[in-house]
Amino acid sequence: MAAADLTVPPQSVPAGGFFPPPGVPAQFSDGDRYGWTNADLWRRHADDWHPVPDDGSGWLTDDQVSRALRYARETWNHSYWFEPAAPGARLPGMQMTRRTGVQGLDHHLRRCSAWAQFVRSGDRLLPVRDLVAVHDEDLAYGLAATLTPDTVFDIVSTVIEEQERARVAYDGERLYLEYVRAGETPEDPPATCLHVFVPCGPSKGA
Repeated sequence: MAAADLTVPPQSVPAGGFFPPPGVPAQFSDGDRYGWTNADLWRRHADDWHPVPDDGSGWLTDDQVSRALRYARETWNHSYWFEPAAPGARLPGMQMTRRTGVQGLDHHLRRCSAWAQFVRSGDRLLPVRDLVAVHDEDLAYGLAATLTPDTVFDIVSTVIEEQERARVAYDGERLYLEYVRAGETPEDPPATCLHVFVPCGPSKGA
């Protein structure tokens, strides 16, 4: 099942997902969200994590959130979840299109050894494995939690070649892929698909 085909209502995915977080981000961004089932939600703002709604009870640090996500992965605890910040109307960073191609992108991708792929579903960005599990849980268990740089490059280069209106952007931290997919029936309006790739492996420098 291709990630492009993942069109499920976000409420079909449990609050904590079917799986633990796919990876621990190498770097967080303002607007990222972190939480756990039936408990608090935290949103990153001005380099700290504040509760939502912010009741003034305190904040978390990047290190605390990293440790919690790492613990969730090590103990296979799917109560914890992470969701990257969604980009604005214009994808941030260096812009690539079908006309310009994706030359040089592979070099940037190799700065980290693993990338987690999130796909927009409704107003959320959810891990691919959790969206696949809605359709086929057995298939989802066979998917890797993160992707290699080569796999990410293959996905992006294929989509940008096959989808005339595809756009790619890399802002030095995260990779964004957006394209318009035709509706499943002639009556269905086209859908704008968004994928966000978050580096989760150790940074290797420029």
